Amino acid sequence: MAKTIIPKRGRDRRRQRLDWLAARLIPLGGFGVLAAISAIFIYLLWATLPLLREASQAPFGAPGVAQSAAPLLALDSRGDHLIQLDGTGRLTLQTLAGGETVFSEALALGGAPPRRAWPVGESGHLYAVLLETDAVHFFALEFPVRFSDGVAERTIRLSYPFGQAPLMLPGGVSGDRLQSFWEETQLTLAYVSESEGAKGTATLHLLAFDEVELGLPLLPGRHYRYPLAAAPERLARRGQQWLFLDYGDRLEAWFARFADSAEPAATLALSPATPRALLFGGQTWLLGDAEGTLRRTFPVRDGAGQFRFEDARPLALPAAAQALLAVPGQRRVLATLAGGEHRLLEATSGATLLALAVDGPQGRFGFNDRGTRVVRIAADNTVRAWDIEARHAELSFHRLWERVWYEGYPAPDFIWQSSGSGADFEAKFSLTPLLFGTLKAALVAMLFATPLALGSAIYTAYFMTPGLRGWVKPSIELIAAMPTVILGFLGALWLAPLIEQHLFGTLITLLALPGIMLGLGWLWGLLSPTLRHRVPPGAHALVLMLPLAGALFGLQSLAPALERSLFEQSFRFWLDAHWGISFEQRNALIVGLVLGFAITPTIFSIAEDAIVGVPDRLVHGALALGASRWDALKQIVLPAASAGILSALMIGLGRAVGETMIVLMVTGNTPYLSPSLFEGMRTFSANIAIELPEAEVNSTHYRVLFLTALLLFAMTFMANTAAEVVRGRLRKRYGALA
Repeated sequence: MAKTIIPKRGRDRRRQRLDWLAARLIPLGGFGVLAAISAIFIYLLWATLPLLREASQAPFGAPGVAQSAAPLLALDSRGDHLIQLDGTGRLTLQTLAGGETVFSEALALGGAPPRRAWPVGESGHLYAVLLETDAVHFFALEFPVRFSDGVAERTIRLSYPFGQAPLMLPGGVSGDRLQSFWEETQLTLAYVSESEGAKGTATLHLLAFDEVELGLPLLPGRHYRYPLAAAPERLARRGQQWLFLDYGDRLEAWFARFADSAEPAATLALSPATPRALLFGGQTWLLGDAEGTLRRTFPVRDGAGQFRFEDARPLALPAAAQALLAVPGQRRVLATLAGGEHRLLEATSGATLLALAVDGPQGRFGFNDRGTRVVRIAADNTVRAWDIEARHAELSFHRLWERVWYEGYPAPDFIWQSSGSGADFEAKFSLTPLLFGTLKAALVAMLFATPLALGSAIYTAYFMTPGLRGWVKPSIELIAAMPTVILGFLGALWLAPLIEQHLFGTLITLLALPGIMLGLGWLWGLLSPTLRHRVPPGAHALVLMLPLAGALFGLQSLAPALERSLFEQSFRFWLDAHWGISFEQRNALIVGLVLGFAITPTIFSIAEDAIVGVPDRLVHGALALGASRWDALKQIVLPAASAGILSALMIGLGRAVGETMIVLMVTGNTPYLSPSLFEGMRTFSANIAIELPEAEVNSTHYRVLFLTALLLFAMTFMANTAAEVVRGRLRKRYGALA
């Protein structure tokens, strides 16, 4: 078969068409990369912007009418109905959207008038009624959805989950000094009774019911009595640990985590006219003063194990607060200021979310348990409602980057804790420990990888013979193909326990290694030229490997005896006992070794190519002028290759900053600040990998994780941009050498 021969003119046209096509496709590919990077940045920014959205409000529904002095005025969990219990025991539900009454029924209270009613817990599902007979009656409201002809209809159902018989309180109740708390399957009632004929003496009662289940009668409870010198004006309890006795001129905090071991723990002196509110969580009190400052205080255990009230960052107001109302389910408060202004405040961050647009006579406020709707019953019994949109308003620069004093902690600190047990948990979103952990892991890895990679690149490219280089370079570059999950697996299950067992030997080996290598080089120089010249050029390192391995083996063999003679115990225990440095098996040292090993091939390959790319004529010219090979390396080769070496370091740093699997498996993933090499950390990338699958979509936690991804993206972008600027200057300065 004859071979087809394309004429020269046809080949030229074909080449021109291919050149034309390549000239347009190659820039298009570059623009595609830029477009992809820009799209990633825009998406991350779009997912993060809702965190900056300010709180807003909008009137909801039509004005209605209610009894401002009713024993119970509350909203259901969604905020659709106003729940009202009047003085005769009739329960009424009124829609806020239209103001019409959709449910009205008399509770089975046995004819006893209600003294007070309140939601049990923060769910707004179970309610308790204190009767004039010193008995407590429980009822529940449910809103099941019923489908009729394909249309969903929300119905209302009243039930008595513990039966219709009221619960008699032993000893009776003085006034309405009664509080409750429901945690999982335990219901605790705290109330005060006063002794007849002995005025000024009172008793605190804690009545605890275990294994509480809705729909089943209450089992007999455990009753504990604690004598009091005087009866408090009111009780306050919204958490599982603390019970507060408010005497007007002082607050007395009782640590009542268990009903059988309650005891007074701390006392705070107050002015009787001080407005006060106990926030959701049950520990933090907000106290107003005449200067327009809200004092935020809570009990804290000191170094001696004793509790005392400590003040966190105060909240500033434009005028003095006259009344405070805690928002259910959130650490927010509605402050009524002098002059009638109402402000919604975030207690932890100290931010003013919004000024509530309320006009007309003052009255009584209420929130649903999500804090998304507020209702006001004015003194003339008119009802108005507003929708509150402040989903991410609790975040602020102060809360993300500065120390925050959270309740239950001994001092302000940088804390990341996005989830926890209990409905009263407060999410903590400090990004400082995550940023510190990211930089710590990257810098420790670079400290290990930089001398190893650059030293190997210089020796391989400049001193090693071409034949040996053809074996060594591909072997090192092959390590880059190893999956990082394998490296993380080996680091976590093999290297970490090994270093824990031989910590002292590992440290003295790392510290002595440079000195041993310099010593071997010095000894090599003492040998006669006849012996040294028998070794092929560039193969000296292979000859020195055997004595280097012998020196390291000998050092490891002597390490246990040296450790016993210096510390008389384990080096790890000595660090903890004398310096307070704790040792975690998965720590920054392991991260530095494993992650540094992972990025070494990348730095080596790029730096070695940059050194090889320096023209040989420059080296030969320097040698011909009498320079030694070291002089040519320092003054010609390294300056000419400096731009490529910088590129290698920046790419290695970017790889270390963004690495996920190694830091995820090798560190303890503990998000706290610690400069110690023997403690763990948590990085941005590992935090995203751990928490994003569990984060609720569009929640604050979800948005903050996207913010960390945006910060990681920006860090890499700025580092590469700075490297490109420096690299351009190096090219301009040393470009003439090439």
